[in-house]
Amino acid sequence: NLSALPPHLLLRIVNATLSDAHNVEKQRKTLYWLTIALRLVNRVFYTTSMNVLRSVYLSSYTSLVCTPYTSNPFPFSHPPTYTQSLSPRSALPSLRRETPILDRFIALKVRDDVWTDDSDLHLSHAEPTFADMFSLTQPRARIEDLVREYGVAEGVVYIDRRRGGADKAPTSVVLRSDASYAALTQRLASSARSSGSSFWRSLSGKGKAPTPPPPRPSQKVTVRPLPFSALSVSFSLHRVALVLTTGGGVSKSKRTIVEAGRTREEALEVAARRLVWGLRDWLVDGVDGL
Repeated sequence: NLSALPPHLLLRIVNATLSDAHNVEKQRKTLYWLTIALRLVNRVFYTTSMNVLRSVYLSSYTSLVCTPYTSNPFPFSHPPTYTQSLSPRSALPSLRRETPILDRFIALKVRDDVWTDDSDLHLSHAEPTFADMFSLTQPRARIEDLVREYGVAEGVVYIDRRRGGADKAPTSVVLRSDASYAALTQRLASSARSSGSSFWRSLSGKGKAPTPPPPRPSQKVTVRPLPFSALSVSFSLHRVALVLTTGGGVSKSKRTIVEAGRTREEALEVAARRLVWGLRDWLVDGVDGL
């Protein structure tokens, strides 16, 4: 049973199938076999086959990433803990949202290369698909990964440790932004003036006493971060938004909670940080009741 072999030995065996291919067309057919057959046997063969396929096609993938976008599609070394309960025949999901984009690219590229080798009459439809993939799907997935990375560091996003996000939501302490602090201070001052005026107007014949200043709000706020599994990004040439999914089944709903403008030349890291800062303000406003 090859599945029972240590992973490094199985990887060497699979790599040897490529070494035995003495020309490019033969290697492509072997890669095609890894894609449509071997990786579908079980989780062990899937992991090994994808390790080989991702290594072979990573450079082709990154060469198509549009400037100034960035890419980091390789999955983490350790998958989410809930995958330990999955069937051995199940494929391993990846926490990194860009990994499925790389895998989709590989499946399309492998098939198109082999079909092109087999017949001069084959008309490739890969180029338009790649254009859509790297102008929309890849940067959107990359921003989602950056939102996870920056959001966890900021304390406004947490990683679900169980499938379906069944963990109890943690809490974290974040610092208010200057805009959030100014808005809350103005709201408290306006509320204090309004309540003070109403009180003294109700007392006929009494002199009006000065309204005491409202207490200064704290710069630190305890918030409940959102699970990464519930967040997605809406991405276009001039706009980026953070979308929250709530409920499940027929009651599942989505709503935009943060939105920001962007330019074509703007780095994805800049847009992701702007979304995370907007999410922080959105969570703080929820605590303040704004």
